Amino acid sequence: MYVDYEPVAARRSHLILQREEVTDWAGIVQEDLRHPQAIFDHPETARLIDFTQPVALLMVALLHFVGPDDRPDELMATYRDRLAGAAGWPSTTSPVARPSRPPPPRPTTCAS
Repeated sequence: MYVDYEPVAARRSHLILQREEVTDWAGIVQEDLRHPQAIFDHPETARLIDFTQPVALLMVALLHFVGPDDRPDELMATYRDRLAGAAGWPSTTSPVARPSRPPPPRPTTCAS
């Protein structure tokens, strides 16, 4: 299941899933990740995810958009607590990181 809050992206994703004829096992929920209960309560979530079975959560290139005012610790706890009942809490996050300082220079070699 894929979640996106942006209407054009969500609609396009739905059309791709229909075109590829995979809507029996894949789906899209148009919602903001900061509203986890709305995601969990969505009919598409109920159709696709059996929370009595192990569930993995992938938040790829996403959490860097969540600011301190969004209370990220509480937000992630909501997901963790709901998925903990799904036989574990396997997850991954993949922020798009920018170094705070430039990397050190690479050693140079001289050809003789």
